[in-house]
Amino acid sequence: RKQYVPLDGEDGEAGGDEDDGEAKEGKTRPQELTDADLDRRIPSPAFESWKYLETLVLSLSSKEKLRPHVIAAGILYGNGETVFNEYFQAAWLTQPTQAVLHPGTNYIPCVHVRDVARLVKVVHVRDPSTEMGKYLIAVDKARLTQAEIVQGIVNQISKKAEIPLISSDDARSEFKDVMMLDLIMEPSAPMKASSFPWWCRDGLVANLDKVAAEFCKWRNLRPIKMVMMGPPGSGA
Repeated sequence: RKQYVPLDGEDGEAGGDEDDGEAKEGKTRPQELTDADLDRRIPSPAFESWKYLETLVLSLSSKEKLRPHVIAAGILYGNGETVFNEYFQAAWLTQPTQAVLHPGTNYIPCVHVRDVARLVKVVHVRDPSTEMGKYLIAVDKARLTQAEIVQGIVNQISKKAEIPLISSDDARSEFKDVMMLDLIMEPSAPMKASSFPWWCRDGLVANLDKVAAEFCKWRNLRPIKMVMMGPPGSGA
């Protein structure tokens, strides 16, 4: 029996309505999205082809001896970074270039890359007789805003400082659209199972010690140590 498990990201998707639940700094909290909300996905024009591929893959479920699954991963972090690389890099270099895009209270669903890989493994090795959804959301259990993520990275790696707010029009980041996402997503059933081998269950900020160490390892970053020897004043 063959399995086809493409990985998708939430970079260009939005969906769902806002509810009247918990608010943060006067902002209405987005409604939590689950696997069952897959038909409510609204991709940006740049990612319409991704949604088409997802639909195409899911349509293969009618094929005999083929089990298609789509894993929709949140914004990936860990093992060297991609989206959050500029924040880690600037913090490592103690450069005060980080900024939060106004208002900063938007929620960004994230997941460690290892947890996505472990979900793929769970899907692959499961008993074929066990029911599992065709569309699986891969996110950790944190509910972090943009400001909390950026501030957490700076506090962990660099000197603690207040991060300025800037207009999105002034941002030059390659991942500006990602940082402006406002989604809350619930992990799929396999990730909520007690047997799931989480690497960063509680999210990026709660595991910054681990993630920062991975960043330094994968980027081969080591602090430079210098010894100055000579008469008094030679190192001035």
